[in-house]
Amino acid sequence: MRTSLVILADFTPRGERSVDLLFARIGRRIREAGWPVRMLFYAPPSPEFSREIESMGVEWGTAPFPLRKDPARFWKALGPGRPVVQTHFMSPFDPLLLLARGTGRIARLQTVDHAGNLLSPKGPLLRT
Repeated sequence: MRTSLVILADFTPRGERSVDLLFARIGRRIREAGWPVRMLFYAPPSPEFSREIESMGVEWGTAPFPLRKDPARFWKALGPGRPVVQTHFMSPFDPLLLLARGTGRIARLQTVDHAGNLLSPKGPLLRT
């Protein structure tokens, strides 16, 4: 069984914003590359967005955000095997993510920084 990608995104796609288009495009490209992918959102996406990503073979579900709100649900949402986990709109220092990585429950943790932080090139320290 090929490693899957689980995308944890702390937002709810409505299907009409540029960020929604970004996630649909990410799903399409990952599937085209042959990866099984499951997107986990804060709440169920709009029916239009659901149909769009499902037509590409992308599974979706919901996860508790913050993850510590319901750890058992988070572990279950990861699914079988040792997926690669990519996060969006959440801290890379979330204790459950670090625990999952440290215990080998996930194969790799990728964090996408959409807003920048103190030490990023967009952050206040390096901008000045």
